[in-house]
Amino acid sequence: MALVLADASWAREHGYGHRVHTPEETARLHADDPVGDYLRALKPKRRAEALRVWQGGGVDTVEVTLPSGATTGRSTRGCTSEARGELYGDFRVWFGADAVDRGVMALAMSRAQAEPAYTKALRSWSDCVAGRGLPHETPQRLRAALGESAPVTKEIEYAVAEADCAAASGLTEVAEDVMGRHLSEGRERYRADVTNARRMRLAALPKAERIIRDEDTSRHNMQKRGTE
Repeated sequence: MALVLADASWAREHGYGHRVHTPEETARLHADDPVGDYLRALKPKRRAEALRVWQGGGVDTVEVTLPSGATTGRSTRGCTSEARGELYGDFRVWFGADAVDRGVMALAMSRAQAEPAYTKALRSWSDCVAGRGLPHETPQRLRAALGESAPVTKEIEYAVAEADCAAASGLTEVAEDVMGRHLSEGRERYRADVTNARRMRLAALPKAERIIRDEDTSRHNMQKRGTE
């Protein structure tokens, strides 16, 4: 789904997956937002202090040069960084490897989209979805027009149109070719960081599952005590 959703059968069943929520799901998510509720209830000065504690306030920043040449950074302090350090084992190592790994994907997408073969197939794709009443130049603009909250029928309509037109226009094959080529080049060049990022994510999964399981158990016990 990086450049285009190409599986029409999957689109008919799942739409865009968990990327899009129904209005009812969105309302429930907004209603169950304890962190947001807490921050919004604070006075401006206190809220700024809370955010500094949460995000580290830019102190003791680790910086990483991305494959694109840009630089990104993150404070090693703060609740978020400390939690990630606990989950992945070493925040500095994880942040550097993760940033480069994601940067490889972003750069591959940018270069793939600049390929003449891709832009040509994209024009055919755009003509195809326009014929379905969805006049958008790229899959990304089509999804942006749908938004992150939509009725299921509308989500399915957009997702199926994207996938059907990807096949009809030849964009599926072109996207696979150009994206695969640039992604392979990037992963080979930054092999150490890409491998390290994936290793750390896989190693963190059991710990993450235990944390979620313990939180669910704790929440259940609290609700049970409240009922009693």
